[in-house]
Amino acid sequence: MNLPSLAATALAPSAAERPAPADRQAAVRRGRAIGATFLSGFGTLWVAMGSLAADARPALVAAIVACGAALFFVAGWRVRRLGDAADSAELAGWQAQRSRVFKRVNQAQYLAIAAVVVGCNLAQRPAWICNGILLVVGLHFFPLARLYASRAHAVIGAALCLAAAYGALFQGGEPNNTLAPIAAGLVLWAGAGYGLWRSLAGGD
Repeated sequence: MNLPSLAATALAPSAAERPAPADRQAAVRRGRAIGATFLSGFGTLWVAMGSLAADARPALVAAIVACGAALFFVAGWRVRRLGDAADSAELAGWQAQRSRVFKRVNQAQYLAIAAVVVGCNLAQRPAWICNGILLVVGLHFFPLARLYASRAHAVIGAALCLAAAYGALFQGGEPNNTLAPIAAGLVLWAGAGYGLWRSLAGGD
């Protein structure tokens, strides 16, 4: 058995630890709504940053923020609606285990982003910071895709990596990297919309 298989086996809860299907489905729906809040918030940030770099009109930037805020608040409303259904005692261990892995993945992401910023500045290549951060953010979705058994996370991660590659190849030397962050933000918005739809539709 190889190391990834051993790790997957170690992370997998036993049958006794797994919550009942109905409870697990409620937790998954709530988790999708929580994910939609993060994706909508960061998506708005990326689209707004790219638009400002492109010297977009203030009214357009305000409209972008308004759209992102609407998506964020709808997702937040969904989280609150599912709060009581997802916080039963049977789910505590299952949720805590997933939360620990999630925190480790994000801690690694933050360290990698800090390394990108420091490295690009030391190399006197500040224009590469945006692309480097996009690549790190994209890569961090792949372990999350495994954790949540979510193909959508893998698709989002791949799309962000492509946006980073595009920015590096075609806009890496430009002080105003516009298309890559806008594309990344739209990808995150699409992911938020999909996650919210799946949360509202139900199912596993």
